[in-house]
Amino acid sequence: MIEYKFYQELMERNYKMGETDCFGLIRDLYDKKYGILLPNFARPKNFFDPRINVYARIVAEPYFKERGLCPTTFKEGDILAFRIGADLVNHVGVYLGNKLFLHQMFNAQPREENLDDRWLRRLYMAHYHVDVPV
Repeated sequence: MIEYKFYQELMERNYKMGETDCFGLIRDLYDKKYGILLPNFARPKNFFDPRINVYARIVAEPYFKERGLCPTTFKEGDILAFRIGADLVNHVGVYLGNKLFLHQMFNAQPREENLDDRWLRRLYMAHYHVDVPV
């Protein structure tokens, strides 16, 4: 389980599209916890537009691999991709372990949540970074 000390200071930050948003949270956590600096893909306001599809560009990088959709196989540090009222991925979080994930919704502060049925219904895919220790 990812210890709270690695993301404690991230919990109080305010939302800012393209900087301190759901992907920015993952970038910052990966840097603090694993020393991995993910590219800062541009995330315009309509990032979930099919012509842009930022998430597809992110996971197309060779260091990301599919984990699948079975929660019992998720490992700490997995990126969870969600479709919330959309056909394309428009939200991401990071799996903390013990059925918890960390994410930052639009115009909100980051929070831990249970990966319960409500979130599993919206889950599109889980990916892992090849350099994150298992």
